[in-house]
Amino acid sequence: MTINRKLGERRSLAANLANLGALAAAEGDANAARAYYEEALALDRETDNLAGLNADHAALGALSEAAGRLAEAADHYERAYRGYLALGKSGRAAELLRRRMRVARASGEETEALELARELEALTGTR
Repeated sequence: MTINRKLGERRSLAANLANLGALAAAEGDANAARAYYEEALALDRETDNLAGLNADHAALGALSEAAGRLAEAADHYERAYRGYLALGKSGRAAELLRRRMRVARASGEETEALELARELEALTGTR
């Protein structure tokens, strides 16, 4: 990462930070994971790296959901969902929409969960 910083390779640095975030999350260090993903998110935003932004938002959504911060999780999942749609990645978009539905249900937002279910059906063509 030092080389990435010295060479100004911000996309590579963002990818390395996201990898460190995944490692920290796997080791159970949610605070470190969040810090790495947030730094990666900022770099991906600066470099207009939509694929990186989507992955960062999905990871931050999972961390937020696990911590019980459901509104924050919903926001991250929604951003990742819309981003994957923009890239034409309907499979990943569907996965994020399912996560968003789970959060809506956990938040007691049944009407929203039903609307999301309809959106998922339209996206995937299944019930």
